[in-house]
Amino acid sequence: MGRQSAATEADLWASRTAAYAELSAADGLAVLLPFRGGFVDFAAHDLAGPLGALPGLGEALGSAMDGGATSVVGGVGAALADGRPANLGLVVPIRWEGRSIGALVAVRHLRPFLSADETRLAVIARLVAVELFAAHARFRTSGSAAVRQPSPSGIPSEIPATTLTGVTLPSEIPATTPTGVALPPMETAPPAVGTTP
Repeated sequence: MGRQSAATEADLWASRTAAYAELSAADGLAVLLPFRGGFVDFAAHDLAGPLGALPGLGEALGSAMDGGATSVVGGVGAALADGRPANLGLVVPIRWEGRSIGALVAVRHLRPFLSADETRLAVIARLVAVELFAAHARFRTSGSAAVRQPSPSGIPSEIPATTLTGVTLPSEIPATTPTGVALPPMETAPPAVGTTP
């Protein structure tokens, strides 16, 4: 994949997260994937910085990954792109074939999250799982040529072409790879939205 393809992939994820933030009435939204014992923001919208390292989300992210639990969190400590604080968060697991492969995190400045918000974000998380599957498939068929991209979250700038912020999508990553997250192998088609995975 060349530079234009990588930029297109980044643009698509930026558009997706913006649309999902609007659909979920979130002030900010991020797709977080596990990385080296923590989390990295794979894609985000309207946030001043990455959510993956915020201590206020740690327990909820762990619950999403370990047990597939959805959590409402106060005291998140995030900042929105316009400078307002976002202290309320909703963490929903991104699940694939019965396993949590990441988390979708919506944050708000003041408005609380209701049960309808949880339902809406759970559906969006299923769509994100399908999109990650598609990105994974594109990566597997295109090779892993690296390109230089800016590093908004401090991740090294030499990253595989199909990534946004240093997260690779192959099912296996060598231990020497400087950046990347190994997602579980995705060899089957994703579940249809509206069905139980």
